[in-house]
Amino acid sequence: MEEVKDQLAHLAEIRALMERSNRYLSLSGLSGVWAGCCALAGALAIYMYLDVTPFSGEARYYEKAMQANRWGLDYREAFLLIGSMVLMLAIVGGLINGSKYTVGDVAQLGIAEVALGLLGVFFIGHGLELWTFGFGFLHIAYGIWMYYRYDRL
Repeated sequence: MEEVKDQLAHLAEIRALMERSNRYLSLSGLSGVWAGCCALAGALAIYMYLDVTPFSGEARYYEKAMQANRWGLDYREAFLLIGSMVLMLAIVGGLINGSKYTVGDVAQLGIAEVALGLLGVFFIGHGLELWTFGFGFLHIAYGIWMYYRYDRL
């Protein structure tokens, strides 16, 4: 009789594990923090390239970009290089920190990112700030939240 109870308990545990595994993706809290830090570093590099500060009231970014030629790169080359580096570092950090977490949590981050993108339609001159906040700070907040909710034991 005791053996049957043990077997049923093991089956229930296996079933619970299988149900949870169906809802998971391979993103961890620390990979979100890493992606956010990469985004902030990329935004800082763009600010440095354009020689502007956020919300300073200076000329719009695209106007500054057309005139910029720092580090021996025109704005297209600089933006492509910085963007590629942010993407590469974020992906590498995400593959290193990959573990399994719920789809619902990622969906909330996606909704916030889309909302910020829509705000960018109305605040044309502040696209870099919105990107910095969305891809940078939101990923860091998401990552910390995910880390404390799932990674920490």
